[in-house]
Amino acid sequence: PGLYALFPVIGAALILVFANGKTFVGRILSAPAFVGIGLISYSAYLWHQPLFAFARIRSLADPSQTLMATLAAISILLAWATWRWVEQPFRKRKNGILTSRKQVFVTSFAFAAIIMAIGVMGVVGKGFDWRFEPATLNMALAADEKLDESCLYRTTNALPVHPVQRCLGGIKGEPIDVMILGDSHSSSVAEALAKSLISEGISFYNISYIGCIPFVGFQRPDEGSDHLCPKFNADALNFAKKSGIKTLILTARYAWYLRGDRFDNGEGGVEKGNPAWIDLVEYSNSTPDDPERKSRVLAAYEENIRELAKDFNVVLVHPIPEAGWDVPSLAFKNAYFNKSHADISTSYAIYKDRTHEVKALFDRLAKEVPTVHAAPVHEALCKSETNRCINADKKGIYYLDDDHLSSAGAQLVTPIIVKAIKAAMQ
Repeated sequence: PGLYALFPVIGAALILVFANGKTFVGRILSAPAFVGIGLISYSAYLWHQPLFAFARIRSLADPSQTLMATLAAISILLAWATWRWVEQPFRKRKNGILTSRKQVFVTSFAFAAIIMAIGVMGVVGKGFDWRFEPATLNMALAADEKLDESCLYRTTNALPVHPVQRCLGGIKGEPIDVMILGDSHSSSVAEALAKSLISEGISFYNISYIGCIPFVGFQRPDEGSDHLCPKFNADALNFAKKSGIKTLILTARYAWYLRGDRFDNGEGGVEKGNPAWIDLVEYSNSTPDDPERKSRVLAAYEENIRELAKDFNVVLVHPIPEAGWDVPSLAFKNAYFNKSHADISTSYAIYKDRTHEVKALFDRLAKEVPTVHAAPVHEALCKSETNRCINADKKGIYYLDDDHLSSAGAQLVTPIIVKAIKAAMQ
């Protein structure tokens, strides 16, 4: 499962090779308490998985540490019970339960066949979807929507040779009107944006790289050398200049890269994952909490935008509000377990606090530089009168996960982006 698993594996191997009754470690592990844990360990392994899994399924947000610790203790108690009243009788065979090898194999095969039959029925019966009300079932189906990655590159891909034909749209001749450039947040709005641009008669080239801010001179210290963001951006922008593209639409998680911390909505929704941050290429050993990093990154944002604005019209898409929790899963659980189709939303105040530096920079540059235009997409999702940012409601689920917009969410923000593009192209 990962490099960290080597530590317990190597530790166990060393104990097996070197520990015996004569060594200090061997004497400790021979103590009754440790022997007892060893005897019930496999039963504990079998019990903890369904307990933990069903706790995660049933909980609206991530289960608390207290709950998980309680379930761990319960799994130990259940493990002792099954060891005492299931494992031992079967092993000793003194009570008439499966006394022959043939009975053991026949019974095991029968149970395996029953479990397989249930699995097949679940697949054929589409998860027994008759259990759900139509509205709840629609939420479950919405959870299957995936991010369109046809023009989204990552470390496992070779860098593109421009232009990538499948990423061109609405072409009526050269030059291409606009380039859609950014990270996975750009990819999440690209499909809806492409449809709107085609209807407006605007040709486009859509290209993005995961975890990559659409500026030059930056790197991700938390990523390896195979994260080719700087080269990807340099190639894309060089192509834009040579091909005569006049307008750039830049979308990314600017605030996340600037801050370095995963999003916490303050209401139980905390984005999973390690810290992620950017810095200038010459600061390869920086940390997210470096007090000087934030100021130099923000200054480099401005420098990049001003430089791009000399050659292009630049549309800066304001940071898309993050959710913090898995929106489709939360909406479905709320409807199924609580019989509630209440709106799911997060604090507008937290969004403003998290993004104020980026938004202030974008708005200021839009006023100071004639070729820079801001697209305040948060206005489609966040309302001052309620101080909330909508994640899902009766009309739709607006996120694929805890931060990427779904097709329904992208359709909400697209008009704001198109308005900025048309203003830039005038």
